[in-house]
Amino acid sequence: MKKVCIVILVLFVLCLFAGCGAGGAQEEASPLVGKWKSADLMEEVYEFKADGTGHNENVLLAYDFKYDTDGDQLNIYAELFGMESDEAMMFSYSINGDTLILTDMSAGEEGISYEYTRE
Repeated sequence: MKKVCIVILVLFVLCLFAGCGAGGAQEEASPLVGKWKSADLMEEVYEFKADGTGHNENVLLAYDFKYDTDGDQLNIYAELFGMESDEAMMFSYSINGDTLILTDMSAGEEGISYEYTRE
């Protein structure tokens, strides 16, 4: 009986430590995560989720997408009409407080910038 109690106690202690997990080793959520709305005529809204997916809506079109980042580069792979794009829409991005600036990297050397505010 004493051995059984010791085994149960050891298992209990192991379960306690296993429940603590990695703690500080968790990845931080990307600062992109959340909803961002433009103030221009297109009234565009980007929603970036922590799992690397998102949704875009404007007055003309709505679509889901997958995204990834590499430094200040944002790659968006649109899913239109049930098909996922092989080529990314590439943007450079910066976030200052509640403002997101996306610069279209396919628009030439200077690019075209769009400003969004966190909802």
